[in-house]
Amino acid sequence: MSIAVTALIHPSRCLSMMVGIMFSLILLIAALIGVGAVGDLLLITRLLLALMIVVMAALLYRHWYRRRASCKLSISGTGQIRLQRLNAGRSEQNLEESESMTLLPASTLWPHLLILHLQDTQGSIEVVLIMRDSVSQETFNALLVASRWLSNRQPETEPPAMRQN
Repeated sequence: MSIAVTALIHPSRCLSMMVGIMFSLILLIAALIGVGAVGDLLLITRLLLALMIVVMAALLYRHWYRRRASCKLSISGTGQIRLQRLNAGRSEQNLEESESMTLLPASTLWPHLLILHLQDTQGSIEVVLIMRDSVSQETFNALLVASRWLSNRQPETEPPAMRQN
């Protein structure tokens, strides 16, 4: 049996829905603070606090939205990992140059969620979030098996290379 697998990973719709609900709840909290339903602050303090919450939430949402992109993850039969990010066109023909990566021990390998911490040869770390709705069922299972095989194969006593600043 080979662990070789290639997967085109799309952003999770479930995660998008959860982030949208969280953003809506933050806006509700800002509105409650703004109208005075929470706390005994002065009007100007309440409005400034509510505005600050809305601005921070919008910036965080914008950052999350811009970072969510499809990627292509390839694991060879020998355990070499290659990661390619999609460019703005969001089609498989617009893939960036692939990088050879190493799976770090900090990765989370659960039956319904994979959080792969990958490190390239320069030491920069890339985190790839894979939920069950990001790929097909068979592809998710293959990625889970390959990732578990890779994590068991690497010695845990070996610390990851630190990034030089």
